Amino acid sequence: MVLPGVSGSFILLLMGSYTLILKALNELNLIVILVFSFGCLIGLLSFARLISKLYRSYRDLTIAVLTGFLIGSIDKVWPWKIVVLTRVDSSGETVPFIEKSVMPYYFEGDPKILLALSLSAVGFFIVYALNRTSTRN
Repeated sequence: MVLPGVSGSFILLLMGSYTLILKALNELNLIVILVFSFGCLIGLLSFARLISKLYRSYRDLTIAVLTGFLIGSIDKVWPWKIVVLTRVDSSGETVPFIEKSVMPYYFEGDPKILLALSLSAVGFFIVYALNRTSTRN
């Protein structure tokens, strides 16, 4: 994943290759795994280079687009959700189909707010420390 909200699994689902890769991993099909891994590496390096070039040429616009991806992915990674609609999957199990993000106060289970705030603070301080060390060099 280069950007939050754009995961490799989601891209595999869009391309219809998710089951192929999952089957190759389960059966240890090394040819498929190696070709897939090589493609991931090439794609990651190419995409990182593209983002770098865009950043150098169109700094403000690139930051705006990346910020849009980050803000747009908040709903997907939001931990407090309620199930609005369920469905039965192929194995006969009832699974969530549509979920709605809610504030922790309205969450039906234990929202674990202290844990969420603690991990947010840890993430903030890691980014802050990395930024401080990079500006010194």
